[in-house]
Amino acid sequence: MFETQRLRARSWTLDDAEQAHVMYGDPEVVRHIGGDLRESVDATRELLALILERTPTLPAGMGSFPLALRETGEIVGAALIKPLPDDDGKRTEDIEIGWHLARCHWGNGYATEAGRALLEKGFIELDLPILHAVVEEPNAASHVVARRLGMNDEGMTDAYYGSVLRHYVLHRSDWQARSARETDL
Repeated sequence: MFETQRLRARSWTLDDAEQAHVMYGDPEVVRHIGGDLRESVDATRELLALILERTPTLPAGMGSFPLALRETGEIVGAALIKPLPDDDGKRTEDIEIGWHLARCHWGNGYATEAGRALLEKGFIELDLPILHAVVEEPNAASHVVARRLGMNDEGMTDAYYGSVLRHYVLHRSDWQARSARETDL
């Protein structure tokens, strides 16, 4: 799917349930990603089965991907690139990028590293003109990541997920211009 200096994003498998449960069984992690706490490894395995079932229905190259450390294979989080759902759960044409990490891996820069790779995947590999991120207001860390990625704060929106969320966007042309400036330095 993609690799960074420290991370490898790949497809989920049901064998990932135990490691994934470190995230999806932690109330501090799931409170910012819909609040759907998984009470057991088996419940997390069911979530992964749903993800695996849903992935082929998404546009090519999109989905949710575990983020594993390249050196050890340990799953530290997840990254996603997919259509945003409207209030009724129907897919919109707006494509979001997102990230979440197991709490024991917060503060290591993995979300920003994965976010940069998602921008590259979206703008180069998938040839998308614009990418979106939506963040719950109290999720200070994800606001910081969106800003580090150069995403523009468009204010609050109630257009997605049936929630009021902070909406960030980045146009490919702005990303390309910023990338060119960084290369020139």
